[in-house]
Parts: sequence; structure tokens; C-alpha cells
Amino acid sequence: MGLCLFAYVFINVAMVTGLVPVVGVPLPLISYGGTSILTMMVGLGFVLNARVNRSLRIRCEELGLFW
Repeated sequence: MGLCLFAYVFINVAMVTGLVPVVGVPLPLISYGGTSILTMMVGLGFVLNARVNRSLRIRCEELGLFW
């Protein structure tokens, strides 16, 4: 997810500064890009879900519970 976000930002900044030709890549979390904003939100949801449930997995293993 971080690599995807970095790639979007890098390409967008490079287009604005004239380093690369202009392509249709929206700036993530700022520009309205239709499918792009949807996929970015889904990806961020997966990352946040993994972060929240990481501590739950550790507590279950400490208690000897295996799902």
C-alpha cells in the first residue's frame, strides 16, 4: 500500500514539474479519481484492519486460543 501511494504521488509530482509526460494519474486522497479513490480507500482499510487486529492475534496466542 505504501509503495502504491508513493508511486501515485511521485508520478503526479513529476508530471506537474514537467519531468515526465502527462498521464491520467490522480493525486491520491486529494484528487477525485473515481476508481482510484475507491481502491485507495479499500487498500487503506486493509492496512488499518491489519494494524488493529495485530494485537488481538497476539493476545489470543498468549491465552492459548487458536482460531
